[in-house]
Amino acid sequence: MVRDVADTKQHVTNSPAAFGKRMIVANMINCYDSIDYERAGYLNDLRCVIAKFMGREEPRHGDTGPLLEVFRRRTGEWYEVDGGTLRMKMYKKGTCHIEVHPDMAWRLNAVLASLYPAAIPASFRTKPNAKGKKHKVFGRPLPFAVITMLSKMRSEPNRPVRYDRWEEPRPPLTANPHALQFDYGDRSEAVQSEAEKILAMIGGVRHNKNAHVWFEFEFSPREALDEIIISGCVPDQRAHQFYPTPDELAIQVTELADIGDEHTCLEPSAGIGGIADHMPKGRTRCVEISDLHCKVLEAKGFDVTQADFLTWAGTTADRFDRVVMNPPFSEGRWLSHLTAAAGLLKAGGQVTAVLPAGAKNKDMLPGFDLEWSRVIENAFAGTTVSVVILVARKR
Repeated sequence: MVRDVADTKQHVTNSPAAFGKRMIVANMINCYDSIDYERAGYLNDLRCVIAKFMGREEPRHGDTGPLLEVFRRRTGEWYEVDGGTLRMKMYKKGTCHIEVHPDMAWRLNAVLASLYPAAIPASFRTKPNAKGKKHKVFGRPLPFAVITMLSKMRSEPNRPVRYDRWEEPRPPLTANPHALQFDYGDRSEAVQSEAEKILAMIGGVRHNKNAHVWFEFEFSPREALDEIIISGCVPDQRAHQFYPTPDELAIQVTELADIGDEHTCLEPSAGIGGIADHMPKGRTRCVEISDLHCKVLEAKGFDVTQADFLTWAGTTADRFDRVVMNPPFSEGRWLSHLTAAAGLLKAGGQVTAVLPAGAKNKDMLPGFDLEWSRVIENAFAGTTVSVVILVARKR
């Protein structure tokens, strides 16, 4: 049992020490409103051990700093951390509450019990029969190095910049107020490549001029980046809305689309053309709401219509032989997008769609013959999303 002593404002406990209990670390944020890195080191050590159990690389010294910086901005709320292995809450006074997922806690307790047999009660060393009600199933976290790189991103200047007191101000490379660039310093090409994929997942469009790389967004990405730093995963709503279809999955879905030489094609909610890149460019229409993404598609040479797909589908007279799509999943929107796409087919046409795994074998699209692929686990890096491919042929 944990209680707060009102007069001293310090936490005490009369429970046996075990990882199944809530841990309370005082002064994680000190009186100077900065992180106490000695105490942050305790949390970093715990994350290292949990990473070992997960088969994940260990966080480096200092990798816990960005996590606590986000918690300092988000006090008073519980958040899932590191794919759900931890739950944490920070208070304004700097006290941090930490809970370990039950499936992870018993492993940690077993290690302690092997070192100190009399210290940990047997009840804490037993594998739990059921998942903890407060905890979600583990996610598939991103590498710590990628998360740290994302946490250090800086704003790309959108106004003239004077780099030297004697020179004229240089015009900015972009006027976008939400543009970001990577921080200075050495970085692994593999880590940067993975970070760039994550930025694309949350709507970032990559630009490169004279070897300088930056990303433009149509919204401030800081909140989404904070979610990634906390959870270690891409928020599902963002991933479903913006994530470009992985190349391997795009190849699968376009092969199943069975596109012939005479077929006219459509990719709804095309993003930056992850699927359309594998379709016949001269016969493929892309519908996309984002102005930024439309410019990318036009630069690739696609026939582009800038519109909200559902609104456009309800008004257009155009019809297609093949529709290939990866619709947004959040809030069940995949079904409305799938139904709208099916209504745009010519007689004998076919819609091929990437859908959430839970859609498999559901009765939908009257007048169509449905075929389902196997469930594809963890289809999107950094998320727990599993998908299935539907091939629906109009009778």
